[in-house]
Amino acid sequence: MIGSGFNDVCGVMTPLQAQAIDTKIDDGIANTGNFNGYKGWNHTVDCRESGNFGAYLKTDTLSCNAFYVLK
Repeated sequence: MIGSGFNDVCGVMTPLQAQAIDTKIDDGIANTGNFNGYKGWNHTVDCRESGNFGAYLKTDTLSCNAFYVLK
């Protein structure tokens, strides 16, 4: 689902994909644990719900980036 605009390619996965990975390898919450999902740089759509940054949006827009904390 990559479009022609810059904002379309800033995220590497959808929030639903990030949540699936987070649930499988961590706690399923976007802003806690070792796997964290966050909004792609300069993206128009967020990766997490407004006001509840622990919940991933339910959308198929490529708006998420993520990081994994290695200990």
